[in-house]
Parts: sequence; C-alpha cells; structure tokens
Amino acid sequence: MKYFSALILFLIVSCGSETENGTTENSVTEKDSISDVIVPDVDISTSYESLWIEFQTAVLDKNADVVQDYIDTDIIEAESLIETLHADWILEEFKATTFIDLKDSEYNEIPVKEFSVYDEFTDEEGNTYESATMFYFELKEGKMKLIGMLAAG
Repeated sequence: MKYFSALILFLIVSCGSETENGTTENSVTEKDSISDVIVPDVDISTSYESLWIEFQTAVLDKNADVVQDYIDTDIIEAESLIETLHADWILEEFKATTFIDLKDSEYNEIPVKEFSVYDEFTDEEGNTYESATMFYFELKEGKMKLIGMLAAG
C-alpha cells in the first residue's frame, strides 16, 4: 500500500504543466488531498436514480435475471415480484415513481427507501376495502437491494 501511495503521488506531481518561464505548475495545491484529486465528486442520488431506472426497466421488461440482482432476501423471488408489480393498481404508480419519490423509511431497524402503493375499492355490496403494498430497498455500497416487502388488505 505504501508503494501504491508513493506511485500515485509521483503521478500527480509529474502531471504538472509547464508555464511560459519554464517552471512547472502542478494541478494539485496544498489544500488538495490525493483523494480529492483521484476520486471525482459523484452525486449519490444520481447513481441510485440510475439503479432505480434499471430496476424499473427490468421489471417492465419482465427480465427476471436482472430483477433477481436487485433482491437480497430469500423470501422474494424475481418472478413473483414482477407479477406483483404488474398488478393494474400498482403498475402505473411504479412507472411514474422516480428515485427521488421514494420515501425514507426503516425496515427491521435498517434505513431504507420505500416504494409504497395504496388502493381503495368498493365491492358490489358497498363494502370498502383498502390495500397497501410496500417495498423496502436498502442502499449500501453503491447498490440498491430489495430486502423486504409487506402487503396488507
């Protein structure tokens, strides 16, 4: 690791540009740290937005292999998840939801993003029923994983 750090520092110093009077001007200032130069600023919400879009696309295309990559629990299978999300009362809301629309929540004391859908309907006899389905996504190490789902009603 010591040699790797020395190599990185050497590369940064040697990447300077020469000015008109022949002196070398480095792009790294004393205020900069090596990690500031090497690691670009990444908008975390943008990268998770991309993952959400990829997940939505896989569900809409019924691509179980890709959907499975987003599941981190043994109790949910990709095919069942796809079928659930394709229910008429869930599908339109699912399509319209962006990553920013997902609610901050908790699932088993784990901070998550929640996609939830609620429905109310009345049967022929006039009885009103309510239904809800919640999906819990953990954001961890640049990945988005479905860790739980609840359905009620």
